[in-house]
Amino acid sequence: MTGVLLFLVLVSLLGQMAGTTVTAVFCTEKPGDIPTLVQNINDYRNAALTEELYAAFRNDTDPNGNPYGYTTLTDRRSNNLQHGVTWNYANGIYNDTAEILSMAAVYFRQDWPTSAELAAFDDSHPFTRFCRALTAYGLQVTARESAPYSCMTYGGCVYAYRSEGETVTITDYRLFTHTCSEGSAACGHYTAAHDWLWNEGHTKNGSTSQWIADGTHEVTVFFPILLPDGASACGLTDLPPDCTAISDGMIRAEACRGNLVLGERANLYTGTPNGWFAAPNEGLSATFTVITTDGDASFSQEYTVHFTNAAAVAWCPGELHDGQYGHYDLDCTIYLTGCDRYTDPETKAPNGAAGGTGNLEALAQSCNDGTLTRTIIKQDQYGSEYAGNAVSARFTKTVTLPRGSPDFAAWYKDGADAQGNVAWASLLYRMDWQELYGVTDGIKCRATGTGMTEEELQRVFASLNIDPTTARGQVVAFALGCQGRFVYAQPTSLRGGPGSPSVGINLDCSSFIQYCYWAQGLPFSAGNTASYRHAADLQPISPSEVQPGDLRVVYADGHAQGHVQMALGGGAWIECCYGYGVAVNRSNAWMESRPCHYFRYGGF
Repeated sequence: MTGVLLFLVLVSLLGQMAGTTVTAVFCTEKPGDIPTLVQNINDYRNAALTEELYAAFRNDTDPNGNPYGYTTLTDRRSNNLQHGVTWNYANGIYNDTAEILSMAAVYFRQDWPTSAELAAFDDSHPFTRFCRALTAYGLQVTARESAPYSCMTYGGCVYAYRSEGETVTITDYRLFTHTCSEGSAACGHYTAAHDWLWNEGHTKNGSTSQWIADGTHEVTVFFPILLPDGASACGLTDLPPDCTAISDGMIRAEACRGNLVLGERANLYTGTPNGWFAAPNEGLSATFTVITTDGDASFSQEYTVHFTNAAAVAWCPGELHDGQYGHYDLDCTIYLTGCDRYTDPETKAPNGAAGGTGNLEALAQSCNDGTLTRTIIKQDQYGSEYAGNAVSARFTKTVTLPRGSPDFAAWYKDGADAQGNVAWASLLYRMDWQELYGVTDGIKCRATGTGMTEEELQRVFASLNIDPTTARGQVVAFALGCQGRFVYAQPTSLRGGPGSPSVGINLDCSSFIQYCYWAQGLPFSAGNTASYRHAADLQPISPSEVQPGDLRVVYADGHAQGHVQMALGGGAWIECCYGYGVAVNRSNAWMESRPCHYFRYGGF
């Protein structure tokens, strides 16, 4: 116990020296070992989860007897993430990396491996084997089946394009009747001998008729979406209630007013897998004929309309034929071991400086007997476990931890921290990781940056000269409020949709942008930068047109995924990027040295 007290005094003294001297509290060969170990632990957690979750369900079948992610559209696995099995962390808790490192230092009494052994991060050394075990098995998992064919969150669905109407200018015609008379230039002419010569078709006291233009008016023409019988429309077939149908490509002039809808030949639904709907600006056009009548006489005028104006609507092929197409997914939710035993678990950006200890006590309690057990609970689409839990029993695994230092007895004895080990590890957890080791990302205590105060936000926003009541102003203000409150990580924790987003602590660059719009109830459709070019609600703009709230994207080779920022004005951009999370960036040399593309949200 004397060693523990001495260590507490040492850390207290180091805290008083903060701001003048940076001193390590972990006894590694060099301070740079800690950022390396943080990265190794986080990489291993993701790799271990990915590999074992997919292995656990590789031979499992969905309620139709197919592998998860199997789609009857193509008779192969769907294109959603990792073929039907996805995962995310629960309750916004990003990881327990800082807890694991703090516990390992106490468990081995600061007897650290060499820098090379830490970099290798394998099972050859007890210290790294202990970290790997806590990383991979200090977790619990619930795997829940999707509702039938509900693949909208993870892909497999498509964007259908509902016609928003094309403006067409219609020429009005009327029948003009002319009565013939001698001397009328329209009827004939005099010869040199002063004899009257009638024009062809004209006779004395006869009459002729001619259709002449008599003004114009505008109509709005809609392209229909006609789905097969039994398919769910999902709002795709919605049209203005006062639409007049163009039948067999023809419409009478007196009915050609207001809103018109084309016939079956202009159907936007193609029925072709992986190309289910026609998209705007792909050259789709249709013709229709307006027929004007006067008694037995009639006049026809043909018009061509091009499909350009559309709204993107997510649509699942499973909506066809009462679920004939589509697939089931498994969405695995990751819980840190013991977290459900908290009275008030950390579900927001944690504040280590305020004395929180994250998941440390619960993790210490769970491995107190020298083992850790991870169980994957599998649920059906209704959230119920399978009968007798027989399915989840296959996915239970227990690992034995390596022995710690001979001086280490236990974390808890009779429910109490008798040896002070938990208190020691908790103190390590609460240190300033950024100040001592430069760790600003990858742990959840003091790792998410410093959020702006309300006064700072108001001051910055006021300098932008944006109307806060507009959609643009609300998006920018919300983005600023996210500064310092998220870490960069994939997969993103963003879920939900416009008006009802939910998010944990981790975002990537494109999900941060989408979150800012969704939080204002705006249907921002592009879920990744690769889809920005084709998003119906984004408009390309030039660099000189950029205003606060507009977006800048630099693409990887081949115009695949890239990186996106939101303009704030004055040369500043806000983004979610690796190493910083959500932060304001005033140094844009890297972006500006590459070809950039600029976009504006259509709802501004």
